[in-house]
Amino acid sequence: MKSRLFQNLIAALILLVAAGACFFPLLSHPSDVLVGIQNQGYNDTTSAFIAFKNYQKICWEQFQQFPYWNPYSLLGMPWLGTPQSSLFYPGNWLFFFTNA
Repeated sequence: MKSRLFQNLIAALILLVAAGACFFPLLSHPSDVLVGIQNQGYNDTTSAFIAFKNYQKICWEQFQQFPYWNPYSLLGMPWLGTPQSSLFYPGNWLFFFTNA
């Protein structure tokens, strides 16, 4: 009975080590799940959204209002009503009030 339990534990340990070896890169860099394996999680999408948040923060600091228009994208485009700007998402309000 004990030898059967011991064999099962050894088999489970071997499977756990094998799975850990296969998923180690994913566990060490979890941002790669979201944006792919490119420059440690930094790609076109993240660089664009960092620039968007920076533009919004600069407008807020200089004029104390949300930006209505973005003159830097596509020869100018509406910014307040664009879902891509995510101005009204509460999680992004932290960017306005912190140095993130």
